[in-house]
Amino acid sequence: MRARGTLVLAGCWTASWAVFKVLPEPAAQRLLHDASTTLPRVTSWPWTLPVSGLLVQDELPVWLLALLLGAAPLERAVGTRRALLLLGGVHGGATALSQGLLGLRVHLGDAPHALLTQPDVGPSYLAVAGLAGAAAVGRTPWSRLLPFVALLAGLPELLEGLAGADLAATGHLAAVVLGLGGGAVLHRRACGPGPRA
Repeated sequence: MRARGTLVLAGCWTASWAVFKVLPEPAAQRLLHDASTTLPRVTSWPWTLPVSGLLVQDELPVWLLALLLGAAPLERAVGTRRALLLLGGVHGGATALSQGLLGLRVHLGDAPHALLTQPDVGPSYLAVAGLAGAAAVGRTPWSRLLPFVALLAGLPELLEGLAGADLAATGHLAAVVLGLGGGAVLHRRACGPGPRA
């Protein structure tokens, strides 16, 4: 089974990265603002949620490698539709949880109101979802090992600031948990019901 969805996602990431390279700085910042999944933006412009995961500003090779190790084997294991549903669901869920936690902290006075407008855009939730999902759905221990090791290698940086409930760190943790959980559900369905006792 070919990973067509992964190739489309890689193409979108590469195209957006190329656009950011040629855009003047004010235009690039405006694009980031318009596509950011902050609470004020998502409530007024829900379309920002799917668009935000397609924008790559820097470190393109790292994100493409994560895609190759995560989303591609995930898609080959469960099919394009299920893989994209998992990736999109995790991206939306991680965004909702991290932004919701930030909104709650601001409401309780634990975080400054200005944090509600900090840019929240990029491919990391999708990349993490792919790695976590692939680590859960592999048909053999070896097919799960590479995405799992890649995920472990990135966790220290991805979870930096978690103790202080950093927006990105909480979103990355949510993406790991949701990706592993969603991948486990898909794996169980693919394997069928186990033997009855």
